[in-house]
Amino acid sequence: MTRWAPNFAALARGEGCPMCEPGADETPHGVRVFEGTWSDAYLGRFPVRPGYAYVIWKGRHVAEPTELSDEEAAG
Repeated sequence: MTRWAPNFAALARGEGCPMCEPGADETPHGVRVFEGTWSDAYLGRFPVRPGYAYVIWKGRHVAEPTELSDEEAAG
């Protein structure tokens, strides 16, 4: 059974979120395959499915795309 990290609630709020650190070409989570103005995409090291990529927003911490404003989502 998978257990959540003890600091999961803080990470979900963006406190110490390793995904929000300034974009590097390679992280423990994956390898950057796209660098954009609004977001970067990483091919995951531990993908949910083969070829799964993570899109990391470059603005504030966002856990789900539905948290983006209309302007942010359009970008």
